Amino acid sequence: GWQIRPVSYQDGPFYRSKRNAHNTVFDGMPSLLQTGREPVYGVHMSTLPPDARSYYDSIGDCVVFAVRYDLGMVAYVGSTMEEVEGHGKWHQVLQAAVAV
Repeated sequence: GWQIRPVSYQDGPFYRSKRNAHNTVFDGMPSLLQTGREPVYGVHMSTLPPDARSYYDSIGDCVVFAVRYDLGMVAYVGSTMEEVEGHGKWHQVLQAAVAV
């Protein structure tokens, strides 16, 4: 199984990976995600499975990624989505992750 390690709450900003987002639904997403009052939870990039793709990260911590599993795909978005104001970009990214 996977041994993905969580990161304690981390303050942003988080940057879109141009390399991993290229030619994906994330290619047209915001280039930067900020944290607000609600926490954002990430994982250590070094613990992602080898075939995982980090779409948003900062200094070795990833807050949006996807990885193939069996015949499907597991997508992770580390926002609680509790904030309504100023969280539009996170909601866009969530919709993109569902489309992966």
